[in-house]
Amino acid sequence: YTLNGGTAITETFTGTLNAGASNSFSFAATVDLSNLGTYDFVAYTALSGDSDINNDTSYFSIDHEICQPAGDCSFGDGYELFSLGTINNTSTCSAGGYGDFTNMSTDLEQGSTNTLSIKSGYSNQVSTVWIDFNDNFTFEASERIITNQAFATSQVNVNFPIGATAALGPHLMRARTNWAQFGTPSITDPCVDVDYGETEDYMVEIVPNSGVGINEKYVDVNFFVTDLGEGNYQITLEGLNEDVNIDVHNTIGQKVIFEKGKNASGKFTYTFNLNDNAKGYYLVKVSNNNFSKIQKISFK
Repeated sequence: YTLNGGTAITETFTGTLNAGASNSFSFAATVDLSNLGTYDFVAYTALSGDSDINNDTSYFSIDHEICQPAGDCSFGDGYELFSLGTINNTSTCSAGGYGDFTNMSTDLEQGSTNTLSIKSGYSNQVSTVWIDFNDNFTFEASERIITNQAFATSQVNVNFPIGATAALGPHLMRARTNWAQFGTPSITDPCVDVDYGETEDYMVEIVPNSGVGINEKYVDVNFFVTDLGEGNYQITLEGLNEDVNIDVHNTIGQKVIFEKGKNASGKFTYTFNLNDNAKGYYLVKVSNNNFSKIQKISFK
């Protein structure tokens, strides 16, 4: 078999296979699928004298995405209200206990204290919330901003701080609930399935504290990444007459591209190629001391 067009892994089946019969073979060689991304496999036989190998070949792909844990919220467990800044989500149970609300975002200032309002449709719930500040697609214990906050069918307001040096720019935010019939409920694992509960994902944008001069001129800056095909991508930045840094990271936090962009025209473009890198998800970031934007792309 080959993985993502790499070197073939070859092993030998030593048994006898009669006409019309079938058998299973497990490779001793293993592959690491821990990084987020798409893994394309081609598996085939290589019998000496086989005149047509095309009818002995199988193709399949595995997509490893950000974990989407399952839960049962059909009895009201989970969030019926999740309100933070400009996010005001009054939702019913998400299918399978996972709701993707990353189209919703709010700004949070560095060094600020913020209020999250939550309500459930069932009693004896706890809520834990993470922000992926380092953008590595993993919600780490150090990134928990709220841990096991008790709440139920009445609205609960909980305050939490954002560090004064929190990384600027957009980040994923994960919120989870859990209910326990016996004992004290807890949910500190961002990926484990639960019997009764819900997971919801949002976006937040960390911005400079208004006390140190947030500038409205960055509100209308447009940033997008275009897939040009064959591993080529183009960054476009509109509405900013400032130099920027360009960073591209893979899902394990490695910086694969870093460039300094000179920008004085109000529209800046930069093209890069990922063909020397593994298939998967990447984070593209443009920033300077006053401004930061980030976007996720998929390199297949």
